[in-house]
This record gives sequence, C-alpha cells and structure tokens, in this order.
Amino acid sequence: MVSRPKLAHNQDYRHQKFKVLNKHVIWLSKVISRHIYVTGVYMALGLFSLLESLVLMLNAICILHEKRFLSKIGCGRTDNEYSPPTTVKYQFLTFIHSIRTVMRGVNIAMIVFKLVFG
Repeated sequence: MVSRPKLAHNQDYRHQKFKVLNKHVIWLSKVISRHIYVTGVYMALGLFSLLESLVLMLNAICILHEKRFLSKIGCGRTDNEYSPPTTVKYQFLTFIHSIRTVMRGVNIAMIVFKLVFG
C-alpha cells in the first residue's frame, strides 16, 4: 500500500471542501435571484439611495433644537458670542441655520417623488 504525503491529503480535502462550498454558494445565489425575480425587490445602492441617505442625515442634523440640545453641549448661539465667525463651531451653526429652510423644500420634493414613483 502506497501512502500519500500528508500535504497532498490536506490539499485534496481542501479541494473537496471548496467544491461543496462552491456548490452551496451557487445554489444560494440561484435561490436569491429567483426570489428577486418573483417578488420584484431589488436592493441596489443607486444614486437615489445615496441622495435619500444624505437627505435623512441632513434632517437628523436640522432637527437638533438649539436651546434644548445644542446649548447643553456647548454649541448653542448666544447673544454675546465672542468667537470669530471663522471657527468650526460657528460655521457648523451657520450651516444648520441655513440648511433648515432649504430642507423643507427638499423634503417635500422627496415625499412627492416617493409617492409618485414608489
């Protein structure tokens, strides 16, 4: 009886494991693609998904109340603010104030788009 080297046996075993794993991956991809075809659900990262996530993140920033939340963490505006307008904190607060009005129109457009096109 001829004995094979242990390394060859391990390589053969790995090859068999890979074949079985590959077979399961192919089967799973067929099941998922069949499910997507039947249900019509496509989960893709598209341009609209990126735009929608950007709008949601901006909404999360815009709903921060200045007196209740931002002043507690030291980012609220005060009447006697001594920091120059070039600081990052001041620019962040200016950004929040300027984007709130624009976001109302963007939110309305997104809602109408989602209602019309799904």
